[in-house]
Amino acid sequence: MNEYTECPECGNDQIIDYGEMAVEYETSVKTGKLLKRNKEGHSIWCAQKCRCGWDSYSEKYE
Repeated sequence: MNEYTECPECGNDQIIDYGEMAVEYETSVKTGKLLKRNKEGHSIWCAQKCRCGWDSYSEKYE
C-alpha cells in the first residue's frame, strides 16, 4: 500500500498517507437513527503527500 518511505523531492521521511474509505452502516428508515456501523472500512483510493508540496496522487495524472 505504501509506495514511498520518504519524499522523492526533499527526502523527508515523515510523509502522510491520505485517501477515502467506505464504511458499511445500517440506519432506520423510520427514525433515521444509526443502528449498526462496521468499524472497519474499505479503501477506495489512497495517496501520499509531503509538507514540501509533493503529492503522489497528482504525480499519477501528470
